[in-house]
Amino acid sequence: MKMDIRHKFPCAAKHLWNLTNNPVFVAGTDERARVEKTVVEESTEPDGRRFQRVRFTSRVPLTPVAAKLLNASHLTYDQLQWIKDDDLYLDWEVLPPISTKRFKAVGEYRILPRGENEESCERVITGNIDVGVPLVGRRIEETVVNEIRRSYDLAAEFTLEWLANESKAPTS
Repeated sequence: MKMDIRHKFPCAAKHLWNLTNNPVFVAGTDERARVEKTVVEESTEPDGRRFQRVRFTSRVPLTPVAAKLLNASHLTYDQLQWIKDDDLYLDWEVLPPISTKRFKAVGEYRILPRGENEESCERVITGNIDVGVPLVGRRIEETVVNEIRRSYDLAAEFTLEWLANESKAPTS
């Protein structure tokens, strides 16, 4: 199942990218999105990309069908990320909670400049989620994509609030 999630923000792309590395901002988006993230491994690749292995755990219970198949009450997975800070881009791959022969999730996360003077930007998360389980695979794909979309939608709400508060902050 293809996934394409987009959100527009009233700030420069580089500013939004920098926010994604601000621990206070990240904690706020995670809280709003009802997700817990833990970096379990981090390094720098020979080509200069940053590598992270991040464990994601949703605080939202899975549907009964997905919970039974995944043998878990909440969606938890590790995501491998290859980050290109200068390009405001990362590739991701999910290490599945079930057999890798039956589950594949890969994609990219980008922040693109928008507007005449690049005064705004768009966050674009694209990917493909494939669950090769007869009869229920499609429903699991939908559950996973919907959970990811819900999480990013809530994070976008928080981001817009954060940016609005930044614009109100006094400058000295």
